[in-house]
Amino acid sequence: IPALYLIEYWSENALFNKFETMKEHFQMKQKVNIDPPQREFPWSVPSSQLYEGIFFLTGDDKLKINGEETNIDKPVELDGVIDLFRSYVQELQMLSLQKNPDLKQRAMIGWETMKKVVEFYKDQSGIDLM
Repeated sequence: IPALYLIEYWSENALFNKFETMKEHFQMKQKVNIDPPQREFPWSVPSSQLYEGIFFLTGDDKLKINGEETNIDKPVELDGVIDLFRSYVQELQMLSLQKNPDLKQRAMIGWETMKKVVEFYKDQSGIDLM
């Protein structure tokens, strides 16, 4: 969530704009049914329910989301890669605050997955992110 104290010049409009950018973070996300089960993070166990709006990797060509079949044929976009990596890092930060004993192992799994995603993106787009 963007920090309010980073608003350089305070005004009613500046506060309104800042809260508008934060609006999506105030809404409750619902869990959706997904078949076949998917992993939210590369180190997590597959689940048949994930929160709406998250990014996850899949090797499946088709998914059923809340019973509706969806084809997975969209190219990977840079914004999606960034959001995926951000979710991994945020989860690892939360696990570190909880002093999770498996943190190092999970971080290594995340790192290996991120390198594969970067390579896949390079092959698909011709852009080397490293």
